[in-house]
Amino acid sequence: MSATAADGALPLRISVVIPAWRDRESLAALVPALAQLPRVHQIVIVDASADPATEELALKHGAILLKCSAPNRGAQMNIGAMFASGDVVLFQHADTDLTDEHLAAIEFALRDPEIIGGAFYRRFDSRHPHLKWLEKIARFVSRNGGTMYGDQSIFARRGLFLQRQGFAKIPLMEDIEFSRRFRAARADIG
Repeated sequence: MSATAADGALPLRISVVIPAWRDRESLAALVPALAQLPRVHQIVIVDASADPATEELALKHGAILLKCSAPNRGAQMNIGAMFASGDVVLFQHADTDLTDEHLAAIEFALRDPEIIGGAFYRRFDSRHPHLKWLEKIARFVSRNGGTMYGDQSIFARRGLFLQRQGFAKIPLMEDIEFSRRFRAARADIG
């Protein structure tokens, strides 16, 4: 039972949106793991590679598969958010881990109606030992500048995300542009 259900509040429905392009191996690890997490309400994969293996994987694990004609993370994530039915939309890169502890932290944070969303700190695994030094810098930037990057599992209340027009349909840095507007939305509400 989720923490919010235990205290009498309704649990949040979390839709996980995964933009994909040539991510067969990463999706093969991520999607089955997500399908096992009870806090995941829905998995939406927006694929720009037209890979039949991705379609088979989605069907096998009860995920929704949407197709996008060209790789563009901003556009793909917006498409996924439009089809998501959860209260919260979580944007997940295919090569980034997501655990039940992450989802519990989202539920806990969003108990406060003034919290509109957020992201997690980066932690590089053994595949990228030469990037470990970036972790402290990224934490400093996140805390002091509010910049969220796509590989930090950005999450937002779905209604607000759609109201704010989602991600810019630009090929790169859509996450940084979104962070700027997200901070402005927080200032409008707070």
